[in-house]
Amino acid sequence: MFATRFISQRKPLAAGASSLPAALPSSIVRQRLHVIYATDETGRRAYYCLLLNPSKHAQFAMDCKKHASVSLTDYGHIIHSGYGDQLPDTLRATLKSEYGWEGNIPAEEMA
Repeated sequence: MFATRFISQRKPLAAGASSLPAALPSSIVRQRLHVIYATDETGRRAYYCLLLNPSKHAQFAMDCKKHASVSLTDYGHIIHSGYGDQLPDTLRATLKSEYGWEGNIPAEEMA
């Protein structure tokens, strides 16, 4: 997973909530989806499923390497989130079955 020091300016969504933009093919989601483990502004550990904006790939990769504190919504759209140090098994299974997601694409492979 990418950075563990990201600080999002947004609290996680309610349990089980999704805010995936409509009409995106699963192949696009699979390429742009990144799971980030972070500390939110309250100091709690959280996970964020970020649908990365293609124009933000380079900046996101640089900031991941720097472990910069950022607002994740500056880089894309948070489609799932919650508190904890890992994705719930049900969410991991949903991401795999619906979008073919099996893990983050390494920063150097982002196009």
